[in-house]
Amino acid sequence: MLERRRNRSAGFTLIEIIVVMAIIVVLVGLVLVSARGILGKGYQRNTEARIRMIEDHLEKYRELTGKYPPDGFDSPEKNDQGTKIYGSACLHYFLTRAVRVERKIAGRIEVDEHPPIADFNQSELSKEDPDSPGAREIVDGWGNPFHYDNTEDGRFEAQTFASHLPEADEDTHPDDPRTGEFILDGNNAVEKPGIQKKGFDLWSHGEQGHEASEPKSMPIATWNLER
Repeated sequence: MLERRRNRSAGFTLIEIIVVMAIIVVLVGLVLVSARGILGKGYQRNTEARIRMIEDHLEKYRELTGKYPPDGFDSPEKNDQGTKIYGSACLHYFLTRAVRVERKIAGRIEVDEHPPIADFNQSELSKEDPDSPGAREIVDGWGNPFHYDNTEDGRFEAQTFASHLPEADEDTHPDDPRTGEFILDGNNAVEKPGIQKKGFDLWSHGEQGHEASEPKSMPIATWNLER
């Protein structure tokens, strides 16, 4: 009789342990989901802040030169190491080097040299790729490169996996959100295909990054952020 009670007690204790472990697993899962949500919001706020900061840099550049930095798509651009640069790598190059402004005075060309517009932290830049010396892209809160397009000429070129240095994965890089092909839950990322901001467009793929070709999240961009 005593032995039965002991067995019954031991069995009950084992059930208690299993229940406690199950509760712990559930709580850990809830904590991880909550932490991921908090981190995601932090990455988003960080990305929005960087876009606004870059917008300010672009306006300062335009005040000095009368135009926004080139994007490397409409005309070939190379950095000091001879690397062909595109998008945010092109943007980074022109914002972090001395700005040379030519002026014509009494028939002579004079050049004024101004200090660089911006100085980015290492955490705001992509790692340098050995095949693209000197090229660094400006990244969003998730660590993915921004897209930059100078649209002063009134046209835009859809940016793809080849917009990055090194090139992104062709099979996973999302569509350019300014095209009519970007649709998420029945909604377009833009009101109409084409240029979204006079002079330039700047955007991040947001939480989706470059992990899926099908739209998973709306972009964080100059055209949907309030100033």
